[in-house]
Amino acid sequence: MRIIDLMNWVIQRSRNNLVVGGDFNINVLENTTSSVKLRNWCSEHGLTQVIKDPTRVVKDKSGSIVSSTCIDLCLVRLPTLMNIRSEITDIGISDHFCISITFGNRHKSKREKKLIKVKRWRFTLDHLKHARDNPIVLDETADSHRRFVNSMVPIL
Repeated sequence: MRIIDLMNWVIQRSRNNLVVGGDFNINVLENTTSSVKLRNWCSEHGLTQVIKDPTRVVKDKSGSIVSSTCIDLCLVRLPTLMNIRSEITDIGISDHFCISITFGNRHKSKREKKLIKVKRWRFTLDHLKHARDNPIVLDETADSHRRFVNSMVPIL
């Protein structure tokens, strides 16, 4: 199945708002046939690709960059009043960087939300195994973040 066929299937089943993300293996930093087709398809269906920086950087043994591609994408169709922010982070467990998307109202809520930003996380296979063996359900309660952080403390 081609990626466009899959996306057409998603579009047929979607409503107005839509967020689709993942490894598309189409480098949108270059003007290839595939990237042009994807851009045209997005335009036709009212989607915007919000990841603008490389999500996969390959380096040689000396640390020099061999290739830099943006193949992990996030396509969105959300109201124009929606604030959309993307961030790319190298968490050290894959040759792909992690993408995160934050979206919400453009207006600040009455109560300010506190965000903790971790500059550099370097996960090992032990961290990944611990996360797989100890899944955490994050709900919308105030203490879900604290439970998550406390579960990670023993292995960090």
